[in-house]
Amino acid sequence: MPMALKEFVQILVDYISAAHFGLYGWIAEGTDRRRGVDALTQQIYSKIASTTDFAVEFNDQSADGISEALTRDLSWLGETLAVRIEHEDRLIERLLAEERRLAGVASHASSSSSTQ
Repeated sequence: MPMALKEFVQILVDYISAAHFGLYGWIAEGTDRRRGVDALTQQIYSKIASTTDFAVEFNDQSADGISEALTRDLSWLGETLAVRIEHEDRLIERLLAEERRLAGVASHASSSSSTQ
């Protein structure tokens, strides 16, 4: 396998693993109880998980080196990752919005209790 392909696949696996076993695992376990996050996760998680599956398959196939199938799969992988990143951006935006909302609620509660 060419070194550039080997490095690309390693970075891909690291990225997919960090997201899949980190953030998505945490959300899927129900650790995160922010209202909007759970609903959005239910909508997009299966789409994100399918990109994980494809990336793992790509990793396995790339061990054979460059081939016509690998070139085709690389093109499909790029398209699939672009969609995944859009979904991840939506999820991150929702997480940040919920953090701001919760911070505002906490700030309002603490200022209300200090005036009493």
